Amino acid sequence: MKYSILALVFVVLISAESSAQLFKQKDNIDNSYHEAVRDYKNGNYTAVLAKLSPLTNANSATKYAEYSHYYYALASYQLRKFSESRQMLMQLVNRFPRWNKMAEVNYLIGADYLAIGNWKMALQYFEKIKDSSFQEDVKAIKQQNLNTKPTLAELINLHQQFPEERLIAQEIVARVDKLSSPSKPDLIIAQNLQKKFNFNITAEKPKHNIPKIEGIWERDHFDVSVLMPFRLNEFSAGQRKGNQFAYDYYMGLELAKQTLRKEKININLVPYDISAEERQMKAIIKSKAFNESNLVIGPLYASTFDIASSYIEEANMLMLNPLSTDAALIKSTKNIYLAHPSIDYQVKKGVEWMQKMARNLSVAIYYGNSPKDSAMAFSYAAHIKEKSGKILDLESVGATREQMERMVKQFETDKPSHFVYFSSVSGSGQNFIQTLAGRNLSTVPVLLTGTSYNLRQAPSNYSNNIYLLEPDFIDKDKETVREFQKDFWNSYSTFPSVYAYQGYDQLLFFGRSMSKFKDKVRKGLELRSYTNFGAEYLLGGFDYTESNENQVPVILKYNGTKWNYVL
Repeated sequence: MKYSILALVFVVLISAESSAQLFKQKDNIDNSYHEAVRDYKNGNYTAVLAKLSPLTNANSATKYAEYSHYYYALASYQLRKFSESRQMLMQLVNRFPRWNKMAEVNYLIGADYLAIGNWKMALQYFEKIKDSSFQEDVKAIKQQNLNTKPTLAELINLHQQFPEERLIAQEIVARVDKLSSPSKPDLIIAQNLQKKFNFNITAEKPKHNIPKIEGIWERDHFDVSVLMPFRLNEFSAGQRKGNQFAYDYYMGLELAKQTLRKEKININLVPYDISAEERQMKAIIKSKAFNESNLVIGPLYASTFDIASSYIEEANMLMLNPLSTDAALIKSTKNIYLAHPSIDYQVKKGVEWMQKMARNLSVAIYYGNSPKDSAMAFSYAAHIKEKSGKILDLESVGATREQMERMVKQFETDKPSHFVYFSSVSGSGQNFIQTLAGRNLSTVPVLLTGTSYNLRQAPSNYSNNIYLLEPDFIDKDKETVREFQKDFWNSYSTFPSVYAYQGYDQLLFFGRSMSKFKDKVRKGLELRSYTNFGAEYLLGGFDYTESNENQVPVILKYNGTKWNYVL
């Protein structure tokens, strides 16, 4: 959302700030809210999420609750976390159904659905908006989404689903008009649509002036541009910053580069310090070094990612998002890849596995306070419903044992076939297991997120029924992992974080793939998977045979001595 949503944001800003003037006290809640507002204005969306998360908690009734929900959703949208944005807005609707900004809420929910290609749901929410002043904004966001459709066939398919949607028809006619030699069926479709809707061909939209650089796949080396928020201006020797993950990731890349050199694969790493500043990204894509990249890793922020991805779709290079679990990022451009499986894929696999392990599909779903937790919970519930399963409970619970004792039902009669608990708080998974044990439910299978469970702690005798959703499992018993830890220590005098493992694996895999397949690397990635439950790589491996998201194994089970992937 480039222009229309921003206009709405400032309307909300003015309204929120005006109401805030009614309150004179300057407590921590006030400070957190106003700092988040400033962060949003400055484009620091990650900070917005951190500061507003406590203010959106059901147990935290504040005077800024409605606006905190809304700003959180806006920031999530800007970070391309569309599912989290939508879930926060649905929470807002449920808690404050009479809020006087429901037009803005429905508009943003519609934008979230459009961003993942769900026109049906997007149109339903746009139709709820009765304020006529939103008509141009709705039209603009629809047109923006249509601009991302790569093929005429995709537009025609969309028209078949929504035959009365004028903008879709108009885009089809414009695309056909631009073809040098359109097929007869396409011409007939365009003529019929032009007659039906009685409109003229729209003016041609500006094209990217980005030629493909020839010869980059015939060199004796591969250039890899790394776009990460290093924040070098904040760097201080001996101190770990909030962006330490970027340095850890890059150190993993450096070690992978050394490994690849031993395999006669030469990688030239070109780092760029880039966060959310659009001006910086626009300057980078004009540079000769960037233009000659074979692989681009990052950037991580929505504003700069959009600019880079628009470039990539016109160029003959690959792009890898190293951290995101947002499948919407790969919808419009065929040469963009996710290093991780999307949230929806992980949850889908979780449902499939628990269907095998449980006697039926009746489930009690609990989740933590983060938007990712709720996004996973609601996605799980949706997949259960698709399989005609039964949801016995769906609740947000705190991470402590005391909070769980209050919120988790007893299930003395109608017991679920399995439990699910999604939480980002380390150790909360053990608390959940203990809560179930106290209710004599230890025989019921349970699916937890790996982030909630301390994998270094041996499970209790309940371990036969515990399954973990974890795509980044590090098997410390693997020889390759031990060798990597030793090399990392020898090189950097510190132990690697999970980001270092990710950087190492990702460059190792894509470096080998580029060397083997050259300019046919996209086709090469579709030929086979490289998972083997992590045999060739430190983590779970790579599988792009069916999608541009990495569909690696994600389910762990304890075998009595250690955790292993089972799916």
